[in-house]
Amino acid sequence: MVGIDTLADSGATRVGAVLNEATLERFLHAAAVVALVDRALNSMARSRRTRRELETRLRRFEPDAALIAEALDRLEANGVLSDAEVARAEAA
Repeated sequence: MVGIDTLADSGATRVGAVLNEATLERFLHAAAVVALVDRALNSMARSRRTRRELETRLRRFEPDAALIAEALDRLEANGVLSDAEVARAEAA
């Protein structure tokens, strides 16, 4: 995945920059993943959720399973999403 820092370093984020199709696709992809992460976080703020529950909820808004997986992977990598933590909390 290309981060905003990479795009900024390439000059793609400066005012007046002309975006080629590849750069535009990277921006759109990144925006879609961020939107899914935001939706997942909002859902998790209301209640504990497993990865599967979040995936089911996100499919209502995004049919692309790869984008959903990328968003959920990002949450897991940052320690925000953990099925083990949900199971421990439910058991307690």
